[in-house]
Amino acid sequence: MGLPLIKTKQAVDTRWNSLLIMLERLLEIKDPLSVAITNASDWSVISDCLPVLKPLELTTTELSGEKYVTMSSVIPLVRGLQHNLKTIKPVSEVGLWLQNKLIETISRRLGSLESNKIVAKTTFLDSRLRKLHSDLKKMQTTPKVG
Repeated sequence: MGLPLIKTKQAVDTRWNSLLIMLERLLEIKDPLSVAITNASDWSVISDCLPVLKPLELTTTELSGEKYVTMSSVIPLVRGLQHNLKTIKPVSEVGLWLQNKLIETISRRLGSLESNKIVAKTTFLDSRLRKLHSDLKKMQTTPKVG
């Protein structure tokens, strides 16, 4: 087909983002793969799963992007991740299954963090988070002009 040689990526069970990276790569090389994969529903399932996986990538990037990850950011990030996952509207059966499985797994593995007194106290005492909460509250109560 005259296209540059681009290899597929493999998902790794211990890396949250590897499935997203794998699916993004598949879409990147969709045309050459379409010669082998002729079922259009396979591509729609892949496209449907990407938005479900994107919040995991963003959360992982946020946690790993800081020089020193602080415990105080864990609860807000997990809550944000749960909220983002619940607002996504997949249309395929696979996309819905993936969304539900991620929500259930995150709740089971990370849901108890809020009841951990040490983690909760670090979140409460973090001045960056108090300022953010204060700014959000001001935005909600400030009347819109115009």
